[in-house]
Order: sequence, then C-alpha cells, then structure tokens
Amino acid sequence: MLRENPVDLILSDWNMPNMSGIEMVQELRKNPHNAKVPVIFITSENEKSSILKSLVHGVTDYIIKPFPDVTVKQKICQALHVQPNS
Repeated sequence: MLRENPVDLILSDWNMPNMSGIEMVQELRKNPHNAKVPVIFITSENEKSSILKSLVHGVTDYIIKPFPDVTVKQKICQALHVQPNS
C-alpha cells in the first residue's frame, strides 16, 4: 500500500487487531523506501521497557495516552523537521 501511496509520517498505536505496532514498524522498515518514514506511537503502553523496545525497533517518537493536544503537534513537527505555527 505504501509503495503506491507514499506517506510523510505514520501515527500508530502499539496495540492493533492484526499485528502489534512493533511488528508493523519491522515490516515497514524492511522496504528501503520506507526506512526513513517517521513513526510516532500514540499508546497507553507506558512501561519504560516498552518505550525502549519501540525505539530500538525504529519508532521515531512515543506519546503516552492521555496527553495534551499540543504534544501531538510538537512531536509531528519534530519528526518532520518543521517549525510549529503558533
């Protein structure tokens, strides 16, 4: 799907019906075209070991639910290397 419709950023949860977020990132990173696509997890998985595991497997950033709205905007801007608008 991403070959036909490339994306600039992926927001995902750790827990999904058919695969985990980690499995999704591992599959994504197998394709060189997707190797640098930023992936931000937005999840309730708040154990330090989970956060470290996600970063080791190529997740760009991690947001723990619940979170303030401004957090998402900040993390997206950081991942895309753009300045946030006020």
